[in-house]
Amino acid sequence: MAKFWIDREHSKVVWPRDNDAVRYLKIERVAVANSDSDDLGYRDVIRHPGAVVIVAYLEEISSVLFIKQYRAALDSEVIELPAGKRDVPGEPPIDCAIRELAEELGISATKVEPLITFYNTPGFCDEETQVFLARGLSSVDIDPQSPEEKSAVRMISPIEKIESLIAAGVLVDGKTILGLFALKSRIEQGLTPIETKDSVDLDQFVSI
Repeated sequence: MAKFWIDREHSKVVWPRDNDAVRYLKIERVAVANSDSDDLGYRDVIRHPGAVVIVAYLEEISSVLFIKQYRAALDSEVIELPAGKRDVPGEPPIDCAIRELAEELGISATKVEPLITFYNTPGFCDEETQVFLARGLSSVDIDPQSPEEKSAVRMISPIEKIESLIAAGVLVDGKTILGLFALKSRIEQGLTPIETKDSVDLDQFVSI
C-alpha cells in the first residue's frame, strides 16, 4: 500500500489573504506525496483550532442539559450540548470547557473529566473535538458571548429520551449525538462516585 505525507515545500495557505479579517479559520492547499508516484496530489484543508463539548449530567435525576441556539450555517435553531472553539491561545481544553459551560448555560461543576475525543470531518478539516463530562452541577451567573447565545434557550432532557429524540430528528447535531452515546457508555461502565449534590435552578430550563 502507498504511504502518504504532506510536502510542505509545495503547500500554501490560500485563505485568508492579508486583507481578510478572519478570527480562527484558514484554508491550506496541501501537496500530498506518495511512495508509488513522483506526482503530487493537492487537497484543500481547513485548519481549525479545535473545540470542546460538555455533557452536563444531572446524576440525581439522570438528565442532561442543552442549549438551543441559532446557527447561521444552517439558518435555523439547533439543540446542542454546550460547546465552544479553542480560540484562546494557551488555554487548556478542560479550562475552555469549564468556561463555556458557565458562558452558555450558567452552570459550574465540581467534577469535569474527559469523555471522548473525535475528529468532526477528517475528509477536509483537522478540527479535533474533546468531549468532557461535567457532574456535581450548580447554577452560576450566565455570561453569553454572542447575540445567538443571548437569545438561546436552555433545555433539559432525561437520558432515557435521548434515542427517541434522535430518531425523531429533534437532536441532529453530530457532536451532541456522539457525546450523549459516550455518556450512556460511561454510565454503563460505572461512574466514579462524587460527594457533591446537584443544585441547579431547573426553572431556567425548558424540557425537551
